[in-house]
Amino acid sequence: MLVFGHRGSSFAAPELTGAAIARAFDIDGVDGVEVDVRLSRDGALVLLHDRTLRRTGLCDDARLLSTPVEELTMDELRRVDVGAWKGPEFRGEHVLSLEEAVQMVPEGCKCLVELKSGDAKIVEALARSSVASSGKILVIGFDLELVAAVKRRLPRVACLHVQRIHPVRLFAALGLDLYSWYRPLFSTVDVSLLDRVQELGLDGIDVPSDGSDETLEYIREAKRRGLLVATWPFLTTLTQSDTEPARQWAERAGVDIFVSDLPPKPTRSQGATATSGAASLESWKSRSNLHKFLRFLTR
Repeated sequence: MLVFGHRGSSFAAPELTGAAIARAFDIDGVDGVEVDVRLSRDGALVLLHDRTLRRTGLCDDARLLSTPVEELTMDELRRVDVGAWKGPEFRGEHVLSLEEAVQMVPEGCKCLVELKSGDAKIVEALARSSVASSGKILVIGFDLELVAAVKRRLPRVACLHVQRIHPVRLFAALGLDLYSWYRPLFSTVDVSLLDRVQELGLDGIDVPSDGSDETLEYIREAKRRGLLVATWPFLTTLTQSDTEPARQWAERAGVDIFVSDLPPKPTRSQGATATSGAASLESWKSRSNLHKFLRFLTR
């Protein structure tokens, strides 16, 4: 099982910054990083999870914090400090382009690119960018049709559909355990969705690892079909989301990629082939092993 840093090493450093990506590879030794990508007004692929910079940005010009990314140019976005909110040692971190982020990815490692904008323009921008032929990216997204459009445009890039957290499981994370009372009514196992993923020629799925038997069986069914499976921790409470049991559950399910804010210490494969697609990723996965946690912090 491969371990990816969620938005870089986002527990220890400001998310989606150069500091977070550098730490993920240089200190945490991850196999890859997951990043969120939006399109700026001038067509740049930029790393940003939210639609605006209100949460992670500091700038004297309030307009730059409240205006949606798609209405700002890359030059305007770079004027915002996106590191200082995490700590004074990160002051001066700026919004990265996807090209800059992928340049930081070592050979043999990957970048899991989540498309946050549901617009065909982002597909074309990705296809025109240098990262499309880098051999280092996989593409994920909640919008099934958008991810399918990427696969049609870039058939050599592995594409995975991100599947949503069931509302009842979200309530459970907030301490409202409705799921255990009404379990028969809230099954999240929908094999027809796997059928659709395969019909569209996608390479796999990305699902929340909520620890349930239903999700475990869903993942195993996806693996029986030859699909790649990525997962991010989502257990019964938010403070449990990056614990050792979450990793063990993912390994037991047969997950290929475990995305974590607090990655355990892996032994990263050296010189792994960075070509895309399910077969090459499986080969790459087989050369990467994980050590046990050396130390773990809970949120």
